[in-house]
Amino acid sequence: MAGIHPGGSGNSGTADGGAVLIESNASPTIVGCIFSENETQADGGAIGLKGSRVYIANCTFAGNDAGTDGYGRGGAISVNDYNANFNIVEDCEFSQNTATGSGGAIHWLGDHFTIRRCTFNHNSASSTDYGGGIYASPHGTGEGTIADCEFIDNSAGQGGGLYVGSATFDIHNCVFYSNHAATQGGGIYSYGGTADVTNCTIHQNYAYTEGGYPRRVHDREHHQQHHMDQQVLCRIPLSSRKGHHGIRRRHLH
Repeated sequence: MAGIHPGGSGNSGTADGGAVLIESNASPTIVGCIFSENETQADGGAIGLKGSRVYIANCTFAGNDAGTDGYGRGGAISVNDYNANFNIVEDCEFSQNTATGSGGAIHWLGDHFTIRRCTFNHNSASSTDYGGGIYASPHGTGEGTIADCEFIDNSAGQGGGLYVGSATFDIHNCVFYSNHAATQGGGIYSYGGTADVTNCTIHQNYAYTEGGYPRRVHDREHHQQHHMDQQVLCRIPLSSRKGHHGIRRRHLH
C-alpha cells in the first residue's frame, strides 16, 4: 500500500506511528480496529499522519504511548502536517493513552477536521504540555469541529480535557468531567483563534492555578447558561468543591 505502513497491537517504533504511518497523499479508511499498547519514541503512539486524508471510525485506542525515549506528541494519533485536510474520526474510544509532549490521545495540526461521538477517558499529556484528551492547533485558516464527545479524567499541564488554539473551532454537545490541569484550564484551554462552545456540560474539572471563566456558578437548578465574549454558550453544573475550573481563555495580542 503506497504511503501506508501498517502495524497492529503491541508494536514499538522509533519514528512516527507506532502501529501505522500514513503519508504521501494516502487516503485510507480505518474501521473497526483495535490499537492497543503500541508505542513510539516519536509522535503518534498508534497512528502517525502526514500530508494525507484519513477516515477512522468505530476503533478503540487503548494504552498507546508516544515519546517513550524522549519527547513525543499524540499518544494514540498524531497529525503533523498542515496539509492533512478534511480528516474524520468518529465513534471511537480513547483510553489510557499517554504522550510525553502534547495531546495525550490526539495531537492535531492538520487543517479542517471533524471529531465526533468519541470518548476520551484517562488519557494524559505531559504536566508541562497541553491537551490531555486532544491538542488541536490547525493553521490559522483551518477549522475544527468537535461534537458529541466525552472527556473524562484526562490530564495535562494546560487544557486537561482539550486544548484548542490559533484557528476556528466548533465545539458542541460535549461533556467535560473530572479533567485535571497542572496549571490552567482543567476542562478546556482556548488560546487565540475562535472557539464556539455550545450546549456543553462542564463539571468538576480542576486546574491548580486558574481555570478562567467561569470559575464557579450558583443558581437554584445547579446549572445556567453563560456567554463568553458572545461566542460561548454552556451549561456549567454547580461544583461542590472550590477550585474546580472549567474554561481558560487567552487572546493573542
